[in-house]
Formats: sequence, structure tokens, C-alpha cells
Amino acid sequence: MRRIRYCTNTNRQGGIIMKLQPIIQAKLDKFKTSYQLADSDDILFEKFVNLTILKMHNQAAFSANADLLDDVCIGGANDTGIDGVCVKIDGRFVSSIDDIKSILEYNKNVEIEFIFIQSKHKEKFEQTAILKFLNGVKDFLDEKQYAPSNEDVKRWLDIKKFLFSDDVIACWKSQPTVRTYYVSMGTWCDDANITSVGERFKQDIALFNSYEKVYVYYIDASSLKNISDENDNSLSVNLKCIGSLPPAEIKDVSNFLIAVATADEFMKILTTKDGLFRSNLFDDNVRDYQGDTYVNLDISETLKNEPQNFSLYNSSVA
Repeated sequence: MRRIRYCTNTNRQGGIIMKLQPIIQAKLDKFKTSYQLADSDDILFEKFVNLTILKMHNQAAFSANADLLDDVCIGGANDTGIDGVCVKIDGRFVSSIDDIKSILEYNKNVEIEFIFIQSKHKEKFEQTAILKFLNGVKDFLDEKQYAPSNEDVKRWLDIKKFLFSDDVIACWKSQPTVRTYYVSMGTWCDDANITSVGERFKQDIALFNSYEKVYVYYIDASSLKNISDENDNSLSVNLKCIGSLPPAEIKDVSNFLIAVATADEFMKILTTKDGLFRSNLFDDNVRDYQGDTYVNLDISETLKNEPQNFSLYNSSVA
């Protein structure tokens, strides 16, 4: 079997900084250029991974909030083993108590998720590093914290404490969900020694009796690439169709098909394998009507001038 060559970066002293698969390296370089970052390679990689994982949850959030990437990246001294943290309320990222208050002003029945990320550019999954990460998350989620923490961690702890205040708890639809992502540039092989650490972590969090569901994800190089591709809308899904209909002739449209599939099959397009909604597939207006935005103006223009193309240009997912 042909071995994959890895790109190697070196610092000015000639020491190896990190080795990445060429595709990951290319994506990292593009990220660095797009965000005009001058961080060290380690910090740059952490930010890239944080962005990639969180975009899977909410594609548009980082475009709407230029400071969000800095807010979610907490890696450094006394980071309790966590590189990235974010809170999601009804699909929206929040990074301040004011953000939460704004949502609760209009919605008194919300779903809350805590998201934690740790990334390593090493080519293997290390049990000790995973244990440190999950212990840091456990300390964060506990009612009282024992590990020393930096100012960024403390800021997110203040947000968590506000979410657990009596007034906010009264607005919970259910207890919060916890998602943890450990990212390594190795190949995941479902090592029982490592998965046992994750299972123990989930049992420990269950004892807090404060969280509904707890997920532990192990993301290898291939999975990270796939997530990044999906974020860029490079998506390929195989569906089992139960029938098809001959398409009518439409001007300037030469190739399309009307297929019939079950709802379960259709959900393969709409959600990731982890059950997350692929909001980046849609231009906008997925959750509610937003007024005279460019999306709605485009819809109106189509109805006026190209009504025969309306079903092609607009999804009918409700």
C-alpha cells in the first residue's frame, strides 16, 4: 500500500512544528490567508479546527460576528485542557450574557448545547491527552470548579452560571446537551482503551443530573476533511429512491430529475451523521421569515419573472 506523504513545517531553528496531510495543510493555508492571521502554527491549527467544527453547527455565525472566532478560542495557559468552547441556544451561538438575554426576550422555551473542542496535530490519539481534555470539560460543567483557569475560561464559566440561574432554568425546554470533540491528525481505530475514557466521562456527567445528553466525538484527519468539505457545500449523498417522475420541459434547464424518496432517506441530505442540521445547504429563511432581505427579494423576483423555475430555485422544506 502506498503511504501518504505529509507536509512538514519547520520553525526558524529547524525544529518540526507539525505534519499534516496535504489537503488539510492546503485548507489551513487558505484559512490563514482568509482571516489574515499571524499566529504560530499550533495556535493557527487550533483556530482552524474550532472554526471547522463550529461551522458544522452554524454556518453563518462567523460571518455575522467578526469577534466570535476569538471568543470561542480559549487555548493557552490554564485552559483546563480545552482549546475551544461555545454555547448554542436554539441553533444560535451566544458568547455573552447579553446574547442570552436577547434570545430569552422573545423565546421562553429554549434548547441549550455546550460544545467543547480539543485539537492535536499529532498522528495518533493519545489516551492521556483525551483524559486531560475530558477532565477539563467535567470540571467546567461541575457546580464548583477546582482546576485553575484563565480569563477566557472564566468568561465562559460566567455564561454557564447565568444559564443555570433560576430565571433561565425556567426557560429550558430540557436539560442542556453536551458535545465534546477531540481532533487528531491520526486515523481513528475505535481503540477500546480510549473509548472507555469517553464512556466513563459520560457516566460522570450523568451523575451531575444537570445535562440531558452527552456526546464524545473522535475526529481524525479524514473526518476533519469531510466536515470542512461539507462546510464548503462539497456534499455527496447516496439516496435510495422509490420512484421518479419525468420532468417537464423548462426553458434554459437541460438536466434535472424529480425523484421520490422516503423522509428517512431525505434526512440524509438535511442532517449530518451526528444528527446536526446542515443549515449551510440553505440560503436563508430556514427558521423564520426575515423581511425584505436579499433572499426574499430574489424569491419575489423569481415569482414575477420566472415562475416556472420557482420549484428549482427554492427548497420546499418546512
